[in-house]
Amino acid sequence: MHSRKETRHVAFRSVTLVVYLVISTLNAQLEHTNTRYPAPLDRALRLLVVTPDMHKVHHSREQFQTDTNYSNIFSFWDRIFDTYTSNIDFDQLRYGLDGFDIRHKQTLLALLRLPFRTADR
Repeated sequence: MHSRKETRHVAFRSVTLVVYLVISTLNAQLEHTNTRYPAPLDRALRLLVVTPDMHKVHHSREQFQTDTNYSNIFSFWDRIFDTYTSNIDFDQLRYGLDGFDIRHKQTLLALLRLPFRTADR
């Protein structure tokens, strides 16, 4: 049988996890929108949280850009682990994967088959 203290501890951890998951899910929706804030506001927000403009470089086709701005919710993680970049040229930024621009590769069926295909096809 668990003591009251152990039960409260487990309940606290469960609540903490649920709160994190809700915030993380909402934040993921926000950071993947095609929203642009005025530059001064975006810079100020980036000091604490991940903004859409900060995160979108992470989806670049260029490896050196893909390996940046991984943070979820709080932007300081990228600064701590030296993966933060503010050097983003949105006019040159290209998203996605090379070789997948062909329309027939963008259908639902083609995307569902993708994990089961070999690398040479």
